[in-house]
Amino acid sequence: MHAWFAAAANTRYSVAVPLIGVQVWNRIAPGLASKFDSPYSLPVIAPRPLYILNGAKDPRCPLGGLEVPLKRAEKAYKETASPENFKFKAEDGVGHEVTSFMIKESSDWFDKFLKEEDMTCD
Repeated sequence: MHAWFAAAANTRYSVAVPLIGVQVWNRIAPGLASKFDSPYSLPVIAPRPLYILNGAKDPRCPLGGLEVPLKRAEKAYKETASPENFKFKAEDGVGHEVTSFMIKESSDWFDKFLKEEDMTCD
């Protein structure tokens, strides 16, 4: 969850992968919503790579709370000509937990954007 806050606040984070926790907080804690809530903070991460992973059956961070933030993030990534840098996956049958699938997906996402190309000279 903190990954998205950090990436929104600090551009030194070149890639972010929040594992569960992205949500419109006003749904969970009325009155908590602000300009730092996900509908406002996710779009500012664009065009830097962002992959959001969540459980499809997460009662603490339900998918309904992601509808607006995801739409705004998708729009921002399209506007910055970087739609390939944004991805969302809700893992079927999973609640509020980090799974081995999420760990593998996040690792692969980091590798995709952070691993240096082969720098050998011919």
